Amino acid sequence: MVENVKDSLEFLGLSEKESSIYLFICTHPNTTAGKMIRELRIARSKTYDGLDKLLKMGLVEKSKSGVAEYHSAGARVLEKTYKKRVGEVGRSIEYLIRGMGGISTV
Repeated sequence: MVENVKDSLEFLGLSEKESSIYLFICTHPNTTAGKMIRELRIARSKTYDGLDKLLKMGLVEKSKSGVAEYHSAGARVLEKTYKKRVGEVGRSIEYLIRGMGGISTV
């Protein structure tokens, strides 16, 4: 059962560090990687890895000019990502149930 925001983000496939980065971006719009590294005390390489994943997932966006600044892509993108994940889990469960059709329960 999902009990808090970080659990919800973990359900989407984010690690604890990635969740921290995402939440920091949500509460500090147009922030830089350097500020995240300092404030969150996450290693530089892990911060950039996390940012890359969040960008690929479409959860954050990066400015195109000057020093890169990051901001949330918005609630609609988060909702779409969450619904996609719920659908994937549902399909996985259906596959497992069909595959277990010949297995007897004890």
